[in-house]
Amino acid sequence: MKPFFSYFGSKARIAKNYGAPRHELVVEPFAGSASYSVYWEPKYVCLIDSNPVIIDLWQWLIRAVPNDVLALPLEFNSTDDLDLPLGAKHLIGFWLNKAASHPSKKPGAWAKKYRADGQCRVWSESVKARLASQVNKIKHWEARVGNYDISDNVVAHWFVDPPYTKMGHRYQHNAISRERLASWCRERRGFSQVCEDETATWLPFKPFRQVRGLIKQRSFEAVCELHGDIL
Repeated sequence: MKPFFSYFGSKARIAKNYGAPRHELVVEPFAGSASYSVYWEPKYVCLIDSNPVIIDLWQWLIRAVPNDVLALPLEFNSTDDLDLPLGAKHLIGFWLNKAASHPSKKPGAWAKKYRADGQCRVWSESVKARLASQVNKIKHWEARVGNYDISDNVVAHWFVDPPYTKMGHRYQHNAISRERLASWCRERRGFSQVCEDETATWLPFKPFRQVRGLIKQRSFEAVCELHGDIL
């Protein structure tokens, strides 16, 4: 599948490089736009995020049918004016900007400029058509609001993509003890992939990929892979 929405720190560009899930269940405890699960389409998916905006959005998508998506409006002054569930408003809002950490309410000049180019860059008919073609593929997904540690320690592929040490301040919910998170990651059963930038030291991270940003910026991704008890 293609991304359901753009989000700051998304792994959409490099999700394929992490490799296929090692277990049938994938848990993303810092879900965001869930780029890993979106790309690999696992058999079972559990999304967790402490930001209720993100979970409202995913819960709406999980419940939606194609016609719900196709019926969403294109013309409005502000998403506040729309008679829609919050999750649908948030979905539209993330398509009014690129790589944002929170949804916009009004389409700016950039969103208006690229609406008709047919490339799924901003909220448009082409975006609605893409999302409508995908929503039936995520009916088996679960989305829960809460801290990363609310999930049971089940055997799973844990794709852990927390706010980074360097740029994590861009997220609303970013107060995380790295020491506690490191211990939690080491305790996961199954297989864990923990993402960070190359400067992080709270786990034995290894250089992974250099990623080009939207405005010619480059970031250097790192990853730590952990194998836990599955008995």
